[in-house]
Amino acid sequence: MKRTFTYILSGLLLLMPLENWAQIAPIMHYESFLPTINPALIGLHQSRPWVAVGYRNQTLAPGVESTQKSFMGVYALHKKDNTTPWGTLAAQLFSDQIGDYKSFQHNGAALTMATNWPITAHQWLSFGIRTSWVSQQFSTLQLSTESQWVANYGYNATLANGETSLSESANYLSIQPGVAWRLYNLQGQNTATLGLSLSNVNRPINRIGGQEAVIARQWNAFAAMRLLERGPWSFSPEVLWQQQQTVFRLNGGLRSTFHFTNENPFDLVKSGALHIISRYTSARSLQGVLQLEQPSFVLGAAWEWSLPSQKAVPGYAFELLLSFRIPEKKNRIPAKDTQTISDYSVGQIRQFYANPPTPTRESPTSEKTTSEVQSSDSVLANAPAIQFQLKRDFKFGFNDIDLSPEAKLYLDELAALLKANESLRMEIIGHTDDQGTASANRKVSYQRANKVIDYLISVGIEPKRLKATAKSDEEPLYPNDTEANRARNRRVEFIIHQ
Repeated sequence: MKRTFTYILSGLLLLMPLENWAQIAPIMHYESFLPTINPALIGLHQSRPWVAVGYRNQTLAPGVESTQKSFMGVYALHKKDNTTPWGTLAAQLFSDQIGDYKSFQHNGAALTMATNWPITAHQWLSFGIRTSWVSQQFSTLQLSTESQWVANYGYNATLANGETSLSESANYLSIQPGVAWRLYNLQGQNTATLGLSLSNVNRPINRIGGQEAVIARQWNAFAAMRLLERGPWSFSPEVLWQQQQTVFRLNGGLRSTFHFTNENPFDLVKSGALHIISRYTSARSLQGVLQLEQPSFVLGAAWEWSLPSQKAVPGYAFELLLSFRIPEKKNRIPAKDTQTISDYSVGQIRQFYANPPTPTRESPTSEKTTSEVQSSDSVLANAPAIQFQLKRDFKFGFNDIDLSPEAKLYLDELAALLKANESLRMEIIGHTDDQGTASANRKVSYQRANKVIDYLISVGIEPKRLKATAKSDEEPLYPNDTEANRARNRRVEFIIHQ
């Protein structure tokens, strides 16, 4: 699979020198405005709500500039007992004006919906659709012509420009469906992405200029893959191809990411990542993007320079990006047919399975001998299944996954319980504090759970009886406001069930 994907990506990069290119100006911060490229790409992009604000200034011709502004809010849809979103909603407002006097304006709003479908444990398909309402305004009222230039005087704005005053507006609705495939590694990191979408699939009509013109459909394809990791660095080539009728634009480049840690909670910059992206486009231009990723926000800037060419758009483009992740803390909700008990020790669980109480209907005069039997009888009488939840602080340091001797002793107790009861299964859940990026925290929480599984397998537990789950910083036991509380939140939980 990885070799095939590499061939596809290499083939797209080889197409970069072709002559045809489209006058398409994509936003350089792809990941923050994904629905513009492909509505399906937002399906598994984030598990928490987030908002993004973008600004772009581009030179279209000498003395003529385009200014674009965009705001987008994204909300992931979760099932009550699952942290993987089954779908995502996004709402976007955008505005584009050309010229200092707003001679041409392009404003609108868009709503995007994407759903996620698992193919295997590590592959997902997402389907999305984006509906955009666009309003266009064109005016010649503020245009200046040579009729307003007076000899030995200069420009006189009070003079008529010699043109018939014209002011028009038109609205249309555009629909864009898309599909995307994502591949994840054992740590839950996105390692490969393929996406395809078709803009203007409904062929909307543009009525600006007194004539009706059908807006052509536009194909958009995106591919990215993480090919290399060296220490704190990772490298991912990416390609964006856009085609409208007979013209196209192809962007190819490399994303280099430096992951760093900072354990001081009082510093402004927390643990996170620095993304450095360089691209070359078939429009004969170079793009450079810098992004600082933090646990709660992303700050980015991007530049585009035209290379000397008769076909290249002169000048440059500049972008700013600011996005915020909105914390969304969730409590675990067990399945409707399962009762979770969280106040038992390993020894009590072992005794429970060694001598399981029989569920009986009590009489008013019946008495219980111990409080434990009372609790167990009550649970068994009201639910067809029982699972035990154990929370354990293994005293992990920041980004630490090593097991201490004390942790191994505790795992030996769990291993003895599983060996004595072959029908039991166990889910190991890794947790982190909030000091790090979402992707880094998810990776560490997976590594903690997998470290526990590796140890249990080494002492004789079958792998098929164990399951690793990463919760990242989504379910803290304590507020992440002190170092002591953050240390308590860096933990492992165990769910034992039959």
